[in-house]
Amino acid sequence: NILVEMRLPDELPHLGADQHQLTQVFANLLINAYEALEGRGRIVIAATLAHTAAHGALLPDGHEPVATVIVDVTDDGPGMTRDVAEKIFNPFFTTKAQGSGLGLAIVRKIVDAHDGRIDMTSRAGAGTKFRVTLPVSGDARVWDLSFIDHLRERYCDDLARFAAVYAGTDEAMRAS
Repeated sequence: NILVEMRLPDELPHLGADQHQLTQVFANLLINAYEALEGRGRIVIAATLAHTAAHGALLPDGHEPVATVIVDVTDDGPGMTRDVAEKIFNPFFTTKAQGSGLGLAIVRKIVDAHDGRIDMTSRAGAGTKFRVTLPVSGDARVWDLSFIDHLRERYCDDLARFAAVYAGTDEAMRAS
């Protein structure tokens, strides 16, 4: 009873990122969203390409924006209180009985290691949105999605498409 809506452009530039690490980022965000919904609700995964600071592009040197992929993972679940939201990225902080409190701390570390940014907005009773903002690599070529079938064998269809579009890949992955 959970609907996952994908709003992804057909083509996005290469991020030059580690595919396995970004898969972990988005898998953690999706798992958290699924768990928050407790079996009912909607998750929207949306992506855009930004070239200007006004549209959300990163400013690595503080002055000149770089092409940036922005990915929002939004759920219409119960949201979080301000107190919980302020601690959500802290290591070992959890609201789950069986949670380790490391998922979102690891997500932040991975995003930071890719020179990106992660932001979260939430209101109790109104859902949660995680925004992952990642710079495009210098050789910004357009993605060839022909290797998606290989990823589908390893991940669920939605996560495979998502990982294929936003994570880095090499020629070996494309050839298989």
